[in-house]
Amino acid sequence: MSGAENDSGRSRSLRPRDCAPENSFGNPSRLLRILKTLEDAGAGFRSLTESIDTTTPIGRMLMQVLGSFAEFERAILKERTKLGLARARAEGRVGGNRAKLTPQQQIEALKILASGDRTQSEVAEIFLVHRSTISRLASEARVLKTAPTARKM
Repeated sequence: MSGAENDSGRSRSLRPRDCAPENSFGNPSRLLRILKTLEDAGAGFRSLTESIDTTTPIGRMLMQVLGSFAEFERAILKERTKLGLARARAEGRVGGNRAKLTPQQQIEALKILASGDRTQSEVAEIFLVHRSTISRLASEARVLKTAPTARKM
């Protein structure tokens, strides 16, 4: 199966005891997803380049080992990503896009909206930003305005 093919399309034509050949392993996660689909259809898997055949006990064991390595790889990647983000935060860097409006422009946009003279779309045109930017700004202002303050005991 190539990456462009629909994995589920092939499984519809599989019958129990069929064996689906594969040219290369490629992405282990994709391969495991294909294997699960084949297993659900009652079919087997046979690699054309490696001597792996899931219709045999040894082949099934090798696929389980491959699945373990893929899971380990995902866990390591997740851990490294979290570590990198924590280091970036510690260095004062923040992810995401830069603000389209300066703090002064945000205050001005909120004043215009509060006056009721203009719509969010009109305010967006004034500041040359998308309407969703103004909508988000107004929504955040409402949330902050109505947020309960912490009481001291």
